[in-house]
Amino acid sequence: MLELKISDDGTIEEGYFATADGDDFPVVGQATGRSIGLLITLADGESFYGVGVGEEEITACAGAMGGPLVGPEPDDLGDWAVLDLPVETAARRSRACKGCLQSCRGCFGFLCVEPPEAGVCRDACMQFGSCTDDDFI
Repeated sequence: MLELKISDDGTIEEGYFATADGDDFPVVGQATGRSIGLLITLADGESFYGVGVGEEEITACAGAMGGPLVGPEPDDLGDWAVLDLPVETAARRSRACKGCLQSCRGCFGFLCVEPPEAGVCRDACMQFGSCTDDDFI
Protein backbone atom coordinates (compact mmCIF):
# COMPACT_ATOMS: atom_id res chain seq x y z
CA MET A 1 0.00 0.00 0.00
CA LEU A 2 1.23 3.47 -0.80
CA GLU A 3 -0.11 6.52 1.02
CA LEU A 4 0.95 10.05 0.12
CA LYS A 5 0.14 13.57 1.26
CA ILE A 6 0.50 16.03 -1.61
CA SER A 7 0.77 19.76 -0.97
CA ASP A 8 -0.92 22.37 -3.16
CA ASP A 9 2.28 22.79 -5.22
CA GLY A 10 2.55 19.02 -5.79
CA THR A 11 5.37 18.37 -3.33
CA ILE A 12 5.20 15.03 -1.54
CA GLU A 13 6.98 15.58 1.77
CA GLU A 14 5.13 12.92 3.73
CA GLY A 15 4.15 9.45 2.74
CA TYR A 16 4.84 5.81 3.28
CA PHE A 17 5.02 2.54 1.42
CA ALA A 18 3.71 -0.40 3.48
CA THR A 19 4.60 -3.93 2.47
CA ALA A 20 2.41 -6.99 2.93
CA ASP A 21 4.69 -8.19 5.73
CA GLY A 22 4.11 -5.02 7.79
CA ASP A 23 7.20 -2.93 7.00
CA ASP A 24 6.72 0.83 6.39
CA PHE A 25 9.17 2.95 4.38
CA PRO A 26 9.17 6.76 3.97
CA VAL A 27 8.30 8.29 0.60
CA VAL A 28 8.95 11.75 -0.88
CA GLY A 29 8.43 13.06 -4.40
CA GLN A 30 6.48 15.34 -6.70
CA ALA A 31 3.06 15.07 -8.37
CA THR A 32 2.26 17.55 -11.10
CA GLY A 33 -0.84 17.17 -13.23
CA ARG A 34 -0.86 13.62 -14.57
CA SER A 35 2.80 12.94 -13.68
CA ILE A 36 4.36 11.59 -10.49
CA GLY A 37 7.90 10.89 -9.29
CA LEU A 38 8.67 9.02 -6.07
CA LEU A 39 11.70 8.20 -3.91
CA ILE A 40 11.12 5.34 -1.46
CA THR A 41 13.85 4.86 1.16
CA LEU A 42 14.35 1.37 2.55
CA ALA A 43 15.35 0.54 6.13
CA ASP A 44 19.01 0.02 5.13
CA GLY A 45 19.15 3.49 3.53
CA GLU A 46 18.98 2.24 -0.04
CA SER A 47 16.28 3.69 -2.25
CA PHE A 48 14.14 2.79 -5.19
CA TYR A 49 12.45 5.16 -7.58
CA GLY A 50 9.11 5.24 -9.31
CA VAL A 51 7.72 7.50 -11.99
CA GLY A 52 4.38 7.40 -13.69
CA VAL A 53 1.51 9.00 -15.50
CA GLY A 54 -2.22 8.94 -14.81
CA GLU A 55 -5.29 8.96 -16.99
CA GLU A 56 -6.52 11.83 -14.79
CA GLU A 57 -4.62 14.27 -12.59
CA ILE A 58 -2.81 12.29 -9.89
CA THR A 59 -4.56 14.25 -7.13
CA ALA A 60 -7.95 13.15 -8.49
CA CYS A 61 -7.16 9.57 -7.44
CA ALA A 62 -9.13 8.35 -10.45
CA GLY A 63 -8.57 6.34 -13.60
CA ALA A 64 -5.63 4.19 -14.63
CA MET A 65 -2.06 5.12 -13.68
CA GLY A 66 1.31 3.42 -13.72
CA GLY A 67 4.94 3.47 -14.74
CA PRO A 68 8.41 2.01 -14.16
CA LEU A 69 9.92 1.24 -10.75
CA VAL A 70 13.70 0.86 -10.42
CA GLY A 71 16.29 0.06 -7.74
CA PRO A 72 17.79 -0.27 -5.33
CA GLU A 73 20.36 -2.21 -7.37
CA PRO A 74 21.28 -0.98 -10.88
CA ASP A 75 19.63 -3.96 -12.64
CA ASP A 76 16.44 -3.95 -10.54
CA LEU A 77 13.58 -2.99 -12.83
CA GLY A 78 9.85 -3.42 -12.47
CA ASP A 79 6.62 -1.53 -12.91
CA TRP A 80 3.49 -0.53 -11.06
CA ALA A 81 -0.08 0.00 -12.21
CA VAL A 82 -3.49 0.94 -10.88
CA LEU A 83 -6.16 0.02 -13.36
CA ASP A 84 -9.51 0.28 -11.65
CA LEU A 85 -9.97 3.64 -9.94
CA PRO A 86 -13.34 5.10 -10.99
CA VAL A 87 -13.09 7.98 -13.46
CA GLU A 88 -16.50 9.65 -12.92
CA THR A 89 -16.17 13.36 -13.81
CA ALA A 90 -13.00 14.17 -11.86
CA ALA A 91 -11.66 16.72 -14.34
CA ARG A 92 -14.77 18.91 -14.05
CA ARG A 93 -15.20 18.85 -10.29
CA SER A 94 -14.72 21.91 -8.12
CA ARG A 95 -11.57 22.09 -5.99
CA ALA A 96 -13.66 21.80 -2.79
CA CYS A 97 -15.41 18.69 -4.06
CA LYS A 98 -12.16 17.03 -5.21
CA GLY A 99 -10.60 17.72 -1.82
CA CYS A 100 -13.56 16.29 0.07
CA LEU A 101 -13.68 13.13 -2.06
CA GLN A 102 -9.92 12.58 -1.73
CA SER A 103 -10.10 12.91 2.05
CA CYS A 104 -13.09 10.60 2.28
CA ARG A 105 -11.54 7.95 0.06
CA GLY A 106 -8.25 8.04 1.94
CA CYS A 107 -6.55 9.36 -1.19
CA PHE A 108 -3.30 11.18 -0.84
CA GLY A 109 -2.79 12.06 -4.49
CA PHE A 110 -1.65 8.69 -5.59
CA LEU A 111 -3.56 5.66 -4.41
CA CYS A 112 -6.77 5.27 -2.50
CA VAL A 113 -6.43 3.42 0.75
CA GLU A 114 -9.26 0.91 1.17
CA PRO A 115 -11.93 2.96 -0.65
CA PRO A 116 -15.39 2.82 0.95
CA GLU A 117 -18.41 1.42 -0.84
CA ALA A 118 -19.54 3.22 -3.99
CA GLY A 119 -21.49 6.39 -3.32
CA VAL A 120 -20.54 6.80 0.35
CA CYS A 121 -18.04 9.60 -0.29
CA ARG A 122 -20.29 11.34 -2.82
CA ASP A 123 -23.17 11.34 -0.33
CA ALA A 124 -20.99 12.60 2.54
CA CYS A 125 -19.46 15.41 0.46
CA MET A 126 -22.87 16.45 -0.83
CA GLN A 127 -24.20 16.54 2.75
CA PHE A 128 -21.25 18.68 3.92
CA GLY A 129 -21.84 21.08 1.02
CA SER A 130 -18.41 20.50 -0.55
CA CYS A 131 -19.97 18.96 -3.66
CA THR A 132 -23.09 19.82 -5.65
CA ASP A 133 -25.00 17.97 -8.34
CA ASP A 134 -22.97 19.94 -10.92
CA ASP A 135 -19.80 18.16 -9.74
CA PHE A 136 -21.20 14.80 -10.90
CA ILE A 137 -22.65 15.66 -14.33
